[in-house]
Amino acid sequence: MIPRMKEHSQEAEFFSVYGSKCISGTEQLKATTTSRMITFVMTKNIRPIPRIIDKAEASKLRGQLLMWRFKTIAKLKDSLTLQQKLAMTELKATTEFKELEPLSGRTFELFYPLYYSAPPTARPNILEFAKELEQSKLQAEKTELASMVFEAIINLKDHKAYKGILLLADIAQYINSDQPIQYWIPEKTIAKKCRQMGLETTRTNRGTAILLNAQIIDRLKLDPRYSTDLLNYGEAVNEVKQKQGVSNWVDK
Repeated sequence: MIPRMKEHSQEAEFFSVYGSKCISGTEQLKATTTSRMITFVMTKNIRPIPRIIDKAEASKLRGQLLMWRFKTIAKLKDSLTLQQKLAMTELKATTEFKELEPLSGRTFELFYPLYYSAPPTARPNILEFAKELEQSKLQAEKTELASMVFEAIINLKDHKAYKGILLLADIAQYINSDQPIQYWIPEKTIAKKCRQMGLETTRTNRGTAILLNAQIIDRLKLDPRYSTDLLNYGEAVNEVKQKQGVSNWVDK
């Protein structure tokens, strides 16, 4: 309960300010905050995003919206007939523009309205710009620390891991081996990136390590942000897609 003084009065009024909250972000919050939270680690979606309107569900929603409209603004005089209103709200499925389908979900959402409203002569330039923007963004993401950490994990897991764990010290040594000491990435920062990628950390008698969860690593392999020449990315993706089940490297 939080006390607040009443307006033009010497009396205090108490208010209940409790309420559940949802926070989403790309950086880890302070321990004082996360200790009071139920945390879910999210990863980038790799499934195709539906881009075609479900006419049955959309028609149902349209009917509900029309009913709300009739109940709330019935007092307004409207010269249109019901048939005219329905004609104005005719649904159009986004089944056209197949050339946009290779774009990622976010790029598609950004460029579809512009592409839809642009004259046909301008659409090739818009599509080319969208593809260039997506490639530029992807290349920038590949140079980030998370990509470097994942590359190290892939190249170290077969000969440096022990009983399903990989030391952060080994990952740091791999990343920092060719860097001047002033540019070394500390293990604490690497651990933070690993947790953001969905990989858990654990303490051992040799130092902090990550648990090599095969399901998460296979999922990250499908994310183009983490593909590198050392990963033989195309082959890795095909191998993952052909698997019928996923196991865990951690010995039970």
